[in-house]
Amino acid sequence: MQIIVSIGSLGMRVIIKVFKYTTSLAAIFILLLAALSVCKYIVAPTMPPSESLLSGDTLRVPKTINERSAQEFLKILREHSDEIKKIEAKGLGGDEDAAKTIAIAIRSSGLKPVVSDGAACVSACVGVLVESGSWEVSDRGFILFHEGATRAPTDASGCPACRAVATLTDAFVTPLTPETTRSKMQVWANVISPSLNDFFNSCTINPLSTYQGMAISGAQLKAIVAGTAPACDRISNQTFDWLQQPH
Repeated sequence: MQIIVSIGSLGMRVIIKVFKYTTSLAAIFILLLAALSVCKYIVAPTMPPSESLLSGDTLRVPKTINERSAQEFLKILREHSDEIKKIEAKGLGGDEDAAKTIAIAIRSSGLKPVVSDGAACVSACVGVLVESGSWEVSDRGFILFHEGATRAPTDASGCPACRAVATLTDAFVTPLTPETTRSKMQVWANVISPSLNDFFNSCTINPLSTYQGMAISGAQLKAIVAGTAPACDRISNQTFDWLQQPH
């Protein structure tokens, strides 16, 4: 009986220690999130000073799409609605949820995002296009599909302390959210045309399974939809790195 009592007592002490450890980790995580919220909304600037979204009557989709840049986009669209006549879709993508926020605002405005000749709309930027309803890709503009992360790393570039907090927060959160954009990009491709997913599947290596992905011009997109495009492998070199080079 004494042995049973001792074992029971030991087990209870272990449970109490595990509970205290788990509670401490939860408290640290909550404090990190609270600190990050302060950084994002009080300390950090609303937009990097190097990027101006409004130029004349043209509003640009942010180069990097995240919560802050999406809110800045909405603010400009709301305050300059009478002036804005064009939406330019050109950027490196970012966070899916933020992209959806931008797309909903564009749809409500009745404007049509356009990927102009020489411009590139990458990853989540494609989501802005597709979910805006009406959109256009010029013949020499490009949209890039690939497999990436569903959430952008926390943007807290405004101050060193914020960057430290953001790094710690991402270290906790990222392992818990290992999803990729592949399924979402399949949906976006299917909305554009079911032929687009069929085209990707015909590649030896589906570009939606690679980070480099595949960039498709407006002219190539029309050919894919019409069934007159060259074999997928023939343009598989049109990757993200290729897109950064002059053409």
